Amino acid sequence: MTTTVGSKQIEMRKRSETSAMWIGLVRGVVGPLIRMRMASMRTSMAAGIDPEPQLDRRRRKNSFSDDDAAQIQNFQDQNIRFEEHINLHHLETLMQKFAEHRPKNDMSGQVGRHDHRIAGKAEKREPGNMTLEEFKETIASMLGTDAWDDQMESLFAKQECTIRILATDNPIRYVNLSKEGMLGVFDVGLHLERHYEVKTDNDDPRGSKRRFKTWYTDAVYMANVNKLALSSTSRDIRFWDVSTNLYFEEFQIFALTDVPTCLDYWYDKKSPSSKSLLVFGDDMGSIHLFYFSKPQNSLFAQQFTNAEGVKKIWMQDLPHHSRFLRHVVLSNVHTEMLRKVKYLPDNDFILSSSGSSTTSLVMLDVQGKKKTYTFKMSKGVECFDYNKHLNIIATGNVDHYVRLWNPYVTEKPVAILRGHQMAVADIVIHEELEMVYSYCKDAIVKVWDIKEHTCLQTVTIKFPCIQNARMPEFGPFSLHLQPMPVNSLIVCCGDYISSLKMGKAEPKKTKQATTHATQLCCALYNSHFKQVVTGADDSSIAV
Repeated sequence: MTTTVGSKQIEMRKRSETSAMWIGLVRGVVGPLIRMRMASMRTSMAAGIDPEPQLDRRRRKNSFSDDDAAQIQNFQDQNIRFEEHINLHHLETLMQKFAEHRPKNDMSGQVGRHDHRIAGKAEKREPGNMTLEEFKETIASMLGTDAWDDQMESLFAKQECTIRILATDNPIRYVNLSKEGMLGVFDVGLHLERHYEVKTDNDDPRGSKRRFKTWYTDAVYMANVNKLALSSTSRDIRFWDVSTNLYFEEFQIFALTDVPTCLDYWYDKKSPSSKSLLVFGDDMGSIHLFYFSKPQNSLFAQQFTNAEGVKKIWMQDLPHHSRFLRHVVLSNVHTEMLRKVKYLPDNDFILSSSGSSTTSLVMLDVQGKKKTYTFKMSKGVECFDYNKHLNIIATGNVDHYVRLWNPYVTEKPVAILRGHQMAVADIVIHEELEMVYSYCKDAIVKVWDIKEHTCLQTVTIKFPCIQNARMPEFGPFSLHLQPMPVNSLIVCCGDYISSLKMGKAEPKKTKQATTHATQLCCALYNSHFKQVVTGADDSSIAV
C-alpha cells in the first residue's frame, strides 16, 4: 500500500480581486495584528525596553566583514516573519494607507484560470477593502522590497477543512466540498483542475438579513441526473449541475424547518429514469425523504420565466411541485443531531446515527411496518458503514473502538477492534477484500480483517498540517472509497487530501452453495425430523 499526499488542495484560495472576503480578512487579521503590535511596542517603550530589536542585529553585524554581514542579513531576511520585521512606524504608515485607500470598481470576469465567476459583473468595494495585489504594492512601497509577497499570500490564504469528498463519472473526477463553501475539482492524480465558490446570499429571500456565517455540512453526487446536492447551516439544499466541465448552481431549496446535517441519495441503476430518493437528516433528530418521480426529466416543476440564475424554491411551496417531488418526514428518530444517514434499498430501511446514548444507531422501516432496530452505546456513534452482502455494520466512536455488528442483533457487537489511540473519524467497508478501513484523528488508517477480527496493516499519513501538540480539523466524512479501476482510498485532513492505493482482491476459487438470495436472519433445527429451517431478509423460507 503506497501513499501519495495531494497538497494541491492548498491552492484552493479565494484569490479574486473583487471578492468581499477581503473586508473580513483585513479587519480580522491585519487590524488586530496592527493593534497588538502597537500595544506591544508602546508597553516596551514604557518599560524602558528597546522596541526595535533590529538595531541590536545591526550592531552585532558590525563584528563581521561586509560580505559576512550581507550573508547574515540575507539569511535573516529569508527566515524572519513579516510580523517580526515591521516596526511601530510601519504600522502607523499602514493604517494611514488603509484610511486613504479608495477602491476602483473591478470586473469579476477578470480572474485567474481556476476561478469561475460570472464574467462582466461589476462589484463595488468599500474604502479600505484592498485586494491582495494592492496590499502587496502597499507593503512593497512601504518597505522598499517585494520579498514579502509570498508571506502576504500565506497571510491572506483561505485554507478550509474538507467536509466531504466524492467522485463523479465519465470521466472520473474527485470533487471536494470545504466547510465554507469551496468546491474543488481534481483528477485521479489529485491535481487541482478548477474550483468554484458556492455563493451565499447576503440577504434572506424572505427579507430578514442573515447575521451568521454559512457552513456547509454535507454533499452527495446524484449520478443519474449529473448533479451535486449541498446542504448548509443556512437551512437550504443547493443543486449544482455537473454534466459539463463548467459547474453551476441550478436549484436551491431554502427555508427548511431545521438544519440538514447529512445526505444520501439512491436510484435504480437498472432504470436510471425511474423514481429516485434523496434522504437527509437534520439537527433535531428527524429524517426527510425527497422522492423524485421523474428525475431525468426534471427535479422540480419549472415555470417559464425570463429570469436567469438560480431557481429558488421555498420549502412551503413544495406541494406545488407534487408532480415531480414528494416529501416525507420521519420525525424524532433520534434525540440528537444526526451524524450520518444511509438508505438501504433491499428492504426499504434507513440506517442513521447520532451522538445520543439511547439512539446511537437506528435501523427503521420507511413504511413503519417492520421492527425498528436500535443500537445503544454510551458515547453514541461517530461514523458507520453498512454492507449487505457481508451482512455487517461497522461503527466508529470517540472511545477509540471499532465495533462490528450484526444488523439484527442489537444487544452486543460481533467484535470490538482495539488499536486506535484517538477518536475514530470515519470508517468504510471494502466488500471485495472483506476488510474494514478505519481512520482516527491522529491521521492513522488501520486495515481490519472482517473474518479474523485482526489488524492487518497500520498506515500513518504525515500530513503537513499535523504538528506536535496541535489537533488538525477533521471533517465529518473524511474517507472515500473509490472502486476499480482506480481502486484507491481517499483520506482528508484539514485542507489536505491523500490517496492510498489498495491491492487487488484475489478471485474466489470455490463458491459455496446458498439457500437464499440474501442474508439469513433466523434458523431453527427440528431434532425429530432432523431438518433445519432458515429464514432470510427477503421473506423467503428454506427447509
